[in-house]
Amino acid sequence: MRALIFSFLMLLGACDPENDGDPDDSDPSGPHERPVESDTIRGCAETYIVTDGPEIPQVGLSWNLVMRCIYEDETQSTLGGPMIVSAQPHHAVQIQDNKVTFLEAGELTLRMQVGAYRERMDVLVLE
Repeated sequence: MRALIFSFLMLLGACDPENDGDPDDSDPSGPHERPVESDTIRGCAETYIVTDGPEIPQVGLSWNLVMRCIYEDETQSTLGGPMIVSAQPHHAVQIQDNKVTFLEAGELTLRMQVGAYRERMDVLVLE
């Protein structure tokens, strides 16, 4: 019985008399800190592929590819996360991560997917 009374007094002593029971008024440095609510997740209004490399692709040269996102308020960011890069015809390029090395001259289509966003780019590779 004494243990029960002691536990009750300990709980009573831990209460903050200034707090009226609103969880938002609690001390955020306590052990049960509430997570900070972040901004709403925004989707891209438009996406496009950015190439880092020579302006005119030629056999033996490479591009590094990233996908950019334009939001409805016209701000932009680079999309990160799992990325898939492919080409058609596949034998015309060598792909390693987001680096594309051109192996053959001619027309090809690059496809890129980052998360749920997909884009394609038609490319003419010169000798």
